[in-house]
Amino acid sequence: TPRLLDIVRYYTREAGVRNLEREIAKICRKAVKQLLLHKKDEKHVGVTPRSLDKFLGVRRFRYGKAEDQNRVGQVTGLAWTEVGGELLTIEAAVVPGKGKLQHTGQLGEVMQESIQAAMTVVRSRAEVLGLESEFYQKLDVHLHIPEGATPKDGPSAGIGMCTALVSALT
Repeated sequence: TPRLLDIVRYYTREAGVRNLEREIAKICRKAVKQLLLHKKDEKHVGVTPRSLDKFLGVRRFRYGKAEDQNRVGQVTGLAWTEVGGELLTIEAAVVPGKGKLQHTGQLGEVMQESIQAAMTVVRSRAEVLGLESEFYQKLDVHLHIPEGATPKDGPSAGIGMCTALVSALT
């Protein structure tokens, strides 16, 4: 059914079905509670896109969706997971400041090092990229990888981070 497919795509990310079983059980418990609390009003509970959000909360995962439009400072990369590959959005934003480099998105140590390496590459090629040689002292840079609830680590996003930085800075 379409709702079951939505649960698999947006609420579980695993090779097996253990979490799928848990999510379905959560829906069943909440549906039974709803029926018991509203005995006279409701005879059945349907699972619709709207009620799925009510039963399971905000979607935890994006499913195979690249951005519809190109955006400055945003790159779509590929990531490896235990259950296969997925798309990873990398966002860079630049604002006037004092040279602060910030990152968010529950990033592991290797990804944090990749951000430092990407910034070093951009700084070393500032002239070729048409940037002032001291740009990094006048601008604050924020690198964000969405889906903060999902821990992210590994070296493969380095080129995407570098590309996002170049996009945001030029």
